[in-house]
Amino acid sequence: MKKIALFGGAFNPIHQGHINLALCFDVRIKFNEILLIPSHISPHKDSSMLLSGEDRLAMCRLAAKDHARFSVSDIELRREGKSFTFDTVCELRQLYPDDKLYLIVGSDMFLSIDSWYRAQELMHMITICAAAREKGEYDQLIEKQLVLDTQGVKSVICEIDELPVSSTDIRRRLREGLSVEGMLPSRVLDYIKAHRLYES
Repeated sequence: MKKIALFGGAFNPIHQGHINLALCFDVRIKFNEILLIPSHISPHKDSSMLLSGEDRLAMCRLAAKDHARFSVSDIELRREGKSFTFDTVCELRQLYPDDKLYLIVGSDMFLSIDSWYRAQELMHMITICAAAREKGEYDQLIEKQLVLDTQGVKSVICEIDELPVSSTDIRRRLREGLSVEGMLPSRVLDYIKAHRLYES
C-alpha cells in the first residue's frame, strides 16, 4: 500500500512555503508520491487575480523537477466550475484504490474544514495533514484534532519553521519590481520572468 499525498491550491504562484510544507510532512510520513494539484477555481479564495491554469500547471511542473517524489495533476483544471476537494478525492480514489490518501492543508483550512463541501464524507476518505506556522497555532490545531478524533477522522499535526512567504506578497513584489529571490524555486522564477507574469 502506497502513501499518496494530495496537495491542492491556487499555486498563484507556487513558492518555497508550499514546498516546505509538503517536505515537512514527507519527512514525518515518508510518502511514495506528493501530488501537486492546481485548482481551477478555489471555493475558498478570490480568483479574480488568478493566472491561467496553463501557467500555474507549468510552474508546478517546474517546481516538481527538484523533488523526486513530487508529481503534478491537472485533474481540477480539466473540470469545469469550482474545485471541490471532495470531487477530486473521489476521482483519485478510483486511480489509487488500494493506497492511503493524505491531504495537505494550511492551518486556516484545517480549522474550517467542517464547512467544506461534503466535509463529513471527505474527512473519512483521507488523513488530513495540517501544520502550525505561527506561535499559538499549534494549540489550536491540537484542539481541533481532538474534536475530529471523536468523529473518527484521522489527522497529523506538525510544527514547522515559519517561512514568511505568501503568493499575495510575491505578486505584489513582482508588480512593484522588488526582489523575490529565495521565495520561489529558481525554475519558477525563470518562468515568471520569461513570460513577464504578474507585471503591473
